[in-house]
Order: sequence, then structure tokens, then C-alpha cells
Amino acid sequence: MYPANPAIRYDGPVIATNEQHAIQQVASRTFVAHPIQSLDDRPEVGTVVSIHHGRVTTPAPRDERGITL
Repeated sequence: MYPANPAIRYDGPVIATNEQHAIQQVASRTFVAHPIQSLDDRPEVGTVVSIHHGRVTTPAPRDERGITL
């Protein structure tokens, strides 16, 4: 598990949330922790989202997981 870098776009399912972090799976064995206070919306567990600069959006249909610089 790695801390999220806000300059990188992360695509993938949210696998867990708590009061401090949203955990997103971006590869088969790679997870990223996003601080909840830095996100514009709190993603729900199980949803596939794109997170970039704190914006939580729905990724393009071809994007399921990944990291984009």
C-alpha cells in the first residue's frame, strides 16, 4: 500500500474507507490510500472511480484500474 500522490490519476475500485482514508486498488496487488479530507466527494466501497487532484469521478469505460502520470 502506498500513499496517494495528488498529481497522479488513479483508476480502480474503492475497497475500503474509514474516517481518515479511502483505499483504492490500482493493480492486482497495488493499493493506494487517499486522505478523505483531500477528496471532493467520499467514494463508496465497491465503486470504480478515478481520483486526480482530489476530484472523484467516473473513469472512461475502458479504464478499470491504473496509474496515469
